[in-house]
Amino acid sequence: MKKLGVINSVLVGKTVAFAHGTQSAINKQVLSERQHATELGFTNDEQGDPRFHGGIQKALHIYPSEHYPVWEKDLGSKAIFQSAGAFGENLSSSGVTEASICLNDKIRIGST
Repeated sequence: MKKLGVINSVLVGKTVAFAHGTQSAINKQVLSERQHATELGFTNDEQGDPRFHGGIQKALHIYPSEHYPVWEKDLGSKAIFQSAGAFGENLSSSGVTEASICLNDKIRIGST
């Protein structure tokens, strides 16, 4: 199997009250211990609005660390861009970008 990149961080979050009476779990935190993944995502992770996040087709959100400097260039230096999790990702990666992966590709990360 070809190696595409590496996972830098694994993140999960719990749902909390957000703006205008909505719920959000975008504030994901880096965990050092292994996480159990099911067809619905990590068992310790939640999503604020399951209509748009989570579920079988959107179980884990992977986001490339290579995109952070681009956002910082466009939006300016912000503390949120200094560590993984700004975009609610479950997996922060290096080397797994639009140049190396497409819709319907299947990737293996650990035993998942």
